[in-house]
Amino acid sequence: MMERISIKNFAGIDTLDISLNRINVFIGRQASGKSVTAKLIYYFKGVSRDFLDSALSDKTKLQAEKKLLSKFEDYFPIDTWPTKNFEIVYYFDDNFIRLAKEKGKLKIKFSDAVAKLFNYCKRVIKTDKERFNPQDKFEIYKPSYRIHEKYLSIVEKELGYNASYNPLFIPAGRSFFANLQSSIFSFLSNNKAIDPFLVEFGSFYENIKPLADRAFSARENKHIFSLANNLMLEIIGSRYLREKNKDYLIHDDKRKINVSFSSSGQQETLPLLLILKALLKISFIGSGSSVFIEEPEAHLFPAAQKKIIELMGLVFNNAKNPTQLVITTHSPYVLTSINNLVQGHISESKLDDTRKNELYNILPKEYLIDEHFLNAFAFKDGKVESIINKELGLIYSRYLDNISEEIAIQFDQLLEF
Repeated sequence: MMERISIKNFAGIDTLDISLNRINVFIGRQASGKSVTAKLIYYFKGVSRDFLDSALSDKTKLQAEKKLLSKFEDYFPIDTWPTKNFEIVYYFDDNFIRLAKEKGKLKIKFSDAVAKLFNYCKRVIKTDKERFNPQDKFEIYKPSYRIHEKYLSIVEKELGYNASYNPLFIPAGRSFFANLQSSIFSFLSNNKAIDPFLVEFGSFYENIKPLADRAFSARENKHIFSLANNLMLEIIGSRYLREKNKDYLIHDDKRKINVSFSSSGQQETLPLLLILKALLKISFIGSGSSVFIEEPEAHLFPAAQKKIIELMGLVFNNAKNPTQLVITTHSPYVLTSINNLVQGHISESKLDDTRKNELYNILPKEYLIDEHFLNAFAFKDGKVESIINKELGLIYSRYLDNISEEIAIQFDQLLEF
């Protein structure tokens, strides 16, 4: 199934038309549109589940559409919109969801298959209610787990397997949660001034944290978890402990530091690490998960940036559900680290078993990324271009070199004085 997004005249982007892959990397300077594009993809990938929520709340189709428009305005406030018209279209093969501002009014339109999903929701719920057999007159109907499974299987059949993926957005500014270690969701949900992406992430993060240091089950792959734990230790230099609703980092010298007193890099990175580790343990309803990660490199030394990309490779290959990644970054170290994982996979395919083991000593096979799964795009001056070398399957070295070359040229000029 081909997923695609088209943007015209929105958030500083003149025109954009890109196809999505299993791993998608967006790089560009600040305010280039990369983060907004990731958030738009997240919004559209949530529409099918928003339909289900509206149907479960007994809303009409018109009310469901109004709720989607209202959600768009929450994510992308009206005062940030351009004065001119804009259009954003998200495609699942030939099916689409279209949002546009025309004559000063925001409108939403669906292809027939997408529009029918709401009616499928209603039917599935009606059937489930008819099967409901109360044990006494006080028992009320509650939607069963089967509704979600049945509905998402319809979404997958009608739009493609990626369309039923559970979207999860991990925003930048994660250090916000270091000083908010309990009742995160109750605080966030009552504070309308906070970014809605932080609110949604906070709800998920609050539920995930108790899983982070839970003991292995007999069915879990201890080797994979050992690799994850070692990478986490290398990234933040400590081990996470949840104790009496407080978050701590345990250092090698046995120091026990409350996360609120830890370094900025540890505070920013810990929520991301715990979510990535949780993806190795938990299953989502639907055929997989789409994970959006803003600035994984934030507050990290280059060596730690490399390790966090290796952790993403490990999770991508070994998560409980098939996983799609959308990563926004400013860092050339992130791109180079991704290239290493891809080159490792390319080299692996050419080697005999003895040589493969030598390669795995440099880069474990669990981290390697198939080059066919990777798309990467550079955002600049309202335009977007692919930076994948199609012959090699790698991110163009010239793009990486250009970033360093600018600095080197300036240095050479200074030497002339």
